[in-house]
Order: sequence, then C-alpha cells, then structure tokens
Amino acid sequence: DLGPLRLTGATVGVTTVRPGATLDLALGWQAVGPSRPDARAVHTIVAADGRSVDLSSARPGGDSYPPDRWVPGEVMLDRRQVILPPDLIAGVATLRVRVEPAGSPAGPPQQADIGSVEIVSRPAVLTPPSRIGQPTDFVFGRFARLVGYTLSPTHPRPGDELRLTLYWQAEAPSDREYVVFTHVLDAQSKVIAGHDKPPLDGANPTTGWQRGEYITDDYVLRLPTSTQPGEYDLEIGLYEPTTGARAPAEDAGGHPAGDRIVVARIRIAR
Repeated sequence: DLGPLRLTGATVGVTTVRPGATLDLALGWQAVGPSRPDARAVHTIVAADGRSVDLSSARPGGDSYPPDRWVPGEVMLDRRQVILPPDLIAGVATLRVRVEPAGSPAGPPQQADIGSVEIVSRPAVLTPPSRIGQPTDFVFGRFARLVGYTLSPTHPRPGDELRLTLYWQAEAPSDREYVVFTHVLDAQSKVIAGHDKPPLDGANPTTGWQRGEYITDDYVLRLPTSTQPGEYDLEIGLYEPTTGARAPAEDAGGHPAGDRIVVARIRIAR
C-alpha cells in the first residue's frame, strides 16, 4: 500500500527505449482509505548510474475523478505517458511510483517499483556537418535551429524525386515530440509534394535532443508528373502530431517569422 492507495498492478509499454522517448504506463489503483484532495502519483525513473528523475506528477484517475472521490475498495486503471530525459545513460533503468502527500507526515513517502526498461543511448554529434549546401539560421520553438539544407537535383523536372537533407542544431530538448514538414508549394500555396516525419523516422525524437548536438535528416519529395513548369516554394517547419499546432519560427535576429520558413525557390523545367 502507498498511503491511502494500493497499487494493484502496472504495465510498461516497451522493454527497450531511447533517451527522450515517450513511454506508456498503465497502473491499477485501489482505494484502501480516505485520500487527500491533493493526492498525486509521482512517476520516477532511476537510471543505471543511480540518478533519479521525476517524470510526471498527476492525480490517479485524473482531475475529473480524483482519489478523494473514490469509494473504499474501488479499483481504477490510470494510463499515463511520460517523457524520458534526453541524457539517460545506457543500461537498465527502474521505474517507480510514489504517492504524495504521504499517508503520514512522518518519514519519507512510500514508493513501489513498477517495471524496468533497457535504455539504448546514442552518441550525440557535436561536430558541425562538413558539407551544407545552403546555410540558414532559423530557430523553431526555441529548441531547434535549422543551420542549413542540401537539395538535389538543382533543375528538377515533373516526376522527379527531390532529395532534401536538413541540418539541425539542438538549442534544447523540447517538452513534446514534433514532426518535421517539408512541402513544395505552387503559386496558390497549394502543396504539390511533401514529406512529413519525425526526425530520423522517430529514432531521434525532439524530446531526446541534447543541447548543442547536430541532427542530419533526409527527406524525399516526389513531384507529380503533371507538375507544370515554373517556380515553386520549398517550406519547412515543425508541428505537434496530436494537435497540428506548429512551432513558431524566428529569424537570425530573434524576430518572429511565422510558423514556417520558405527556404528555397525551385524552378521546375519542362
């Protein structure tokens, strides 16, 4: 028992995970006594080096049905998503939960292990890319700096594949996972080609970026065979996949630049 609540079971969504990833938790709770209105479950991870980090703090059952409204003996299933720190070291990490405030004011809060995960770390690239076709300097959401891109072919034709490489530098980890969008727009701002995906196809989510590291990411945009010759814009940005909300952009001087950046004008030949 953890104070007025009993942990009846727990499930961790995966067994192997990278730093910065989002982890799904499912915890079963049972009311064994009266609970305080401010009772919260604190989810913690203890890394292989012994470092402990609180991942989230929330009322079991949510604010709409908090534990102080539960009937004694009632069982609830509480599902949570937690974001792991981007700097976790490789090795087996333990997940724990405790209930605050504790049932008694004396002594430390009681806690229980709810599972373990294998942290598979990746080396951060801290050296700038040696070859950047077109340098840029835009910051999205104050965490992602677009330092440049490379685009080929230089004179595409209808039906061609545009191969785009984006070069990012992390200003800081983000508190949510973003998707990068790359779009080719016609004169009416209609998307005629695009490729949206999380960085490195999800292998390096923005929540796992370490300050100062460089991320090189490739995209392929296929032009329709019906594309008319002319000039087209290439726009880039980031958005939250659950809400569609885009990260705000700033130029090199820190001035607002909307929620997308047009980085190139593409001339499509016959």
